[in-house]
Amino acid sequence: QFLAPALARDAVELVARQPPNVIAAMKLLRWWLAQQTWRPKCQPPCYLLELLVMNAALTQLPPAQQTPMQTRHIDSSRPVSELLDAALDACERLRQLNLQWEFTGMALFGPSEVDPELLEQAPVILDPANPCINVANPSNFDCSELVARAGKRGRVRVFRTGLALWVAQMQ
Repeated sequence: QFLAPALARDAVELVARQPPNVIAAMKLLRWWLAQQTWRPKCQPPCYLLELLVMNAALTQLPPAQQTPMQTRHIDSSRPVSELLDAALDACERLRQLNLQWEFTGMALFGPSEVDPELLEQAPVILDPANPCINVANPSNFDCSELVARAGKRGRVRVFRTGLALWVAQMQ
């Protein structure tokens, strides 16, 4: 955690250099987050949601393009609606996720640099810029509300209400 300030710029740059479809899905997910009232320890960090969108955008590279360090990459052609749906699906099953960014070319560290105790937490969403940070650390973030609200019924309600307000403003 002492490295976090020094590596913050790397995390910001990682998010900023994503393709437009991924950025758009991140913005929509942050909007979804802002439309709801969360208990203090239950509000998901925006960075967690952004990482889940990036993970949703990952796809397998063709065998000829794979390297020992990278077998997956961000798909810049995947529709925003699919990315958003996949990221919300990941939110719904967050308790089971263990995301370490191996073979994506996104992590600024190797697997040997990750603290083994960190990997014993559940869920694990490693910060690709900092091997010492679990963005979903259960001692800092209670994912129960996110898991419940990301379910199909909860996610549709928020977007339906937002769309109705947007349409009313356009008239």
